[in-house]
Amino acid sequence: MRGGDKVESEVEKYLNNIKSVLDQKKKESFLQLQKKFDELIQNKEKQLEEVKRKALKEVSK
Repeated sequence: MRGGDKVESEVEKYLNNIKSVLDQKKKESFLQLQKKFDELIQNKEKQLEEVKRKALKEVSK
């Protein structure tokens, strides 16, 4: 193995390691965003159900 090949191999390992770390961070960030989005949707659904309940209560008076 030539010296240049060894350096190139080390650089490739380093870059692959960085790519793996970034891919993991991307996955974690996506999961956090998905969880937050789901929470927001659930809260909006609860708010809409409350509005619906109040509206039906008013209509039935």
